[in-house]
Amino acid sequence: MDLADLGDHYEMRVEMPGIPKDNIDIQITPNSVEISACHDDQQGETSKNWLHRERTYTNFYRCLELPEELKTDDVNAELNEGILTLSLPKVEPKQAYKPRKIQIK
Repeated sequence: MDLADLGDHYEMRVEMPGIPKDNIDIQITPNSVEISACHDDQQGETSKNWLHRERTYTNFYRCLELPEELKTDDVNAELNEGILTLSLPKVEPKQAYKPRKIQIK
């Protein structure tokens, strides 16, 4: 999971290869993002004479608290080539802090 602060919004990227978008659940609160997913995949022949069969079960859960409040109604999510990208707009972006030199008396 990667999270970038782009000033007026956060951008989150989460690698979720092989998980269909219908199996991903995203919950947004003003101060947090919760992502969970569950996926099972069965491959191979289903006949009685199978020689090889594989099963894969994947569970994913992440919850992240954010330092600034989000506009929960304006959150966008996109899944492209196994990467989930969330755009998380802030309610009131904080101004960038500039260092200030202090004179010693």
